[in-house]
Amino acid sequence: MASEAQANVQRAVEQMLETIEKEKLRPLLREAHLGSARCCENMLLSKDQLEHCMQKTFQPAHEIQSVISNELNHLQDRLTRCAQQCQDNVQDKLSNNSDISLLQKELDICVVKCCDSHIKLIPTIMNRIYDSLKQFQPTF
Repeated sequence: MASEAQANVQRAVEQMLETIEKEKLRPLLREAHLGSARCCENMLLSKDQLEHCMQKTFQPAHEIQSVISNELNHLQDRLTRCAQQCQDNVQDKLSNNSDISLLQKELDICVVKCCDSHIKLIPTIMNRIYDSLKQFQPTF
């Protein structure tokens, strides 16, 4: 039960990442590559200037990838804390005469609730990522 819920979270995150990558990141990367090609076309640039020009064209893509990574890390941290709280709650109820299967079921139910509540956060996370993208590409 809990492993299925965790797989649902994984699928939801992968779906979010695929949507962001196709709708937003690819166009940003396309512009970075085209900009980099324009840098290479400028024969007046020194080697260092060329390198700086190319790095500058990819800066927005690197920054948004960092935003995405930070959002995913934050989601993972929150999910881990929620699951840990479930574990702690069950651990507090554990005694010599505890019904282990009942406690395991309680743990599973709690973890499923954690997963479900965090899946509901994904649209908000996507909106934050999209808002961050606006600063790099006003046409998005």
